[in-house]
Amino acid sequence: MLSITSPICNIDRTFTTIFFLTPKTPIKDRSYRKYKNPIYLAKEYKRMIEPGEVKNQSGLAEKLGISRAHVSQVLTIQNWRKN
Repeated sequence: MLSITSPICNIDRTFTTIFFLTPKTPIKDRSYRKYKNPIYLAKEYKRMIEPGEVKNQSGLAEKLGISRAHVSQVLTIQNWRKN
């Protein structure tokens, strides 16, 4: 029968570790995202593009600080709903 054990040693293997943790700094302004219905969001985006408030989808994305792909996806919802 084979037995695997650690070697027999008389070495003191005790050590001490001290951690200094800094307290979390509270976040002053926690603005949570609020859910917006994608259909209403699509209508809102369309109303911004149609009268010329923004030139195109890229301009709208830049103004809102979101990706151009997201604007395109939301506007596709509006077009899909018409069918």
